[in-house]
Amino acid sequence: YGSNPGDLLAYLGPAIGGGCYEVGEDVVAAWREQLGETGQALQPHGDRWAFDLAVANRTLLERAGMVPERID
Repeated sequence: YGSNPGDLLAYLGPAIGGGCYEVGEDVVAAWREQLGETGQALQPHGDRWAFDLAVANRTLLERAGMVPERID
């Protein structure tokens, strides 16, 4: 719609956190392909990874140009 990402507000609802969402290498590979790194959303968890969906969504919004202080 031609919006400037810096002018927008975003409100994130409840989401699965890293403490209860284990993922495999397929999700890690997809996330790395998207960001080029694992970032804060993915943390090692034994032989798998823990994925924090709220952190992932925040990261994607910030990379799209949203101001971090306008994401709640």
